[in-house]
Amino acid sequence: MGTIQKNLGLKHKYMAYTTAAGALAAYPKRIPSGAVAQKELDGVGQKIGLKIQEILDTGKLKKLDQYNSDPKIVTLNLLCRVTGVGPAAARKWIDSGVKTIEDLKKEKLNHHQEIGVKYFEDFEKRIPRSEMQEIKNIVKTSISQLDQLITVKICGSYRRGSESSGDVDVLITHPKFTNEKKEQKDTFDLIKRIVDRLEKIKFLTDHLANGTQQYMGVCKIPKEGAIARRIDIKLFPKESFYTALLHFTGSGEHNRQLSCIAINKGFKLSEFSITPVGSTGVEGAPIPVQSEKEIYDILGIPFRKPSE
Repeated sequence: MGTIQKNLGLKHKYMAYTTAAGALAAYPKRIPSGAVAQKELDGVGQKIGLKIQEILDTGKLKKLDQYNSDPKIVTLNLLCRVTGVGPAAARKWIDSGVKTIEDLKKEKLNHHQEIGVKYFEDFEKRIPRSEMQEIKNIVKTSISQLDQLITVKICGSYRRGSESSGDVDVLITHPKFTNEKKEQKDTFDLIKRIVDRLEKIKFLTDHLANGTQQYMGVCKIPKEGAIARRIDIKLFPKESFYTALLHFTGSGEHNRQLSCIAINKGFKLSEFSITPVGSTGVEGAPIPVQSEKEIYDILGIPFRKPSE
């Protein structure tokens, strides 16, 4: 339901469903009723509580069935799965008569959308953990050969221990890339050197965005039968590395929970830093952290490993 609301442009409903789904997933016991969900879970109001009760009573949700039987909604969800295609563009194309991916190929697309259509079938397939490990070895070995001081982490669901992933999310840092040397940020060429090297070994096949601190593209293990995968490479200053690592490991719901805890305890937590916030709302200087555990310690909550 959340994804459908997002695609329809109803962001407030999307956030409500996403928050409720995360709260349900994190709850340690089976929810016996919608009323209990309302009482026990933050983010579950009366309307969602009634929907939870309907699912418990009937095993399905009438509103969701209605959406899934609506041809326009089905097409909207399909088009929004194409990388580079947002809900607004998808709705515009539907109004002009687009119904399939083949129809979409005939439209005027930007580069990102062209890549999304080109590799649509590949990107739809989950990446098995064994393949993620192969990708990790290629990336880490290549980067290590470039500069052994670079720290490399594969984030997202892979780092959380999932058996499959949707894409490849690489986080890197370097001792020389710091917040103190802000003038370096637009000239530090580490991303370019990494991209050039991975392209040279035919691991990177297509580029979507190539900046000094973030790369977005397409990768493929250089062997017969391999399929294309989405890959992002992000460079963060060393002072921001562990807050970035926590953020990009996720999950999204866990990040939202930590952010709420931080606010309630007088801090602001983002991928860039954790900072104290005064009573007037003014942020203080970032608190240095040398591990993810230190962030939990600052918030006064038990440390959770990525797999937990």
